[in-house]
Amino acid sequence: MTNPTPQLKELLETFKLKRLENGIKTKEIEEELIWGPGWLDAIENGGVSISMETFFAILKSAKISLADISANLTSVNTQEPPRNIEAIQSEKNLEIVFKYSKHDAMYNLKYLSRSYQGR
Repeated sequence: MTNPTPQLKELLETFKLKRLENGIKTKEIEEELIWGPGWLDAIENGGVSISMETFFAILKSAKISLADISANLTSVNTQEPPRNIEAIQSEKNLEIVFKYSKHDAMYNLKYLSRSYQGR
C-alpha cells in the first residue's frame, strides 16, 4: 500500500471522475494496456505506485488529456512548491542547507543557534 500525496490523490480522483464521465470502464483500459483485472482500481485508489510513463499511458488509453484533469486541482499551490530546508547546529554556528537536485546550497550563519528567537 502506498501513501499518495494530497496532490496525487486529487489528480487520481479527478482522472477517475473524468473517466466515468466519459463512460470508460476500467476493463477497457486494463485490456488495452494488457493488465489483469483490478490494476486500474488499485492505481486510482492510490494502492499502487506508478511511473509517469504509466500514468501517461493510462491517460492516452482513456483519451483524457492532462489538461482535462489538472486545470481545476485545488491541492496544488504553484506559488509555493515544496522545499527541503534543513538547519544544522555546528558548534557556535548554524548551517542552513537548501537541497535542490544538483544545486544544493549551504549557508553558514556564524554565532547563531537553532534556539535564536530574534530581537
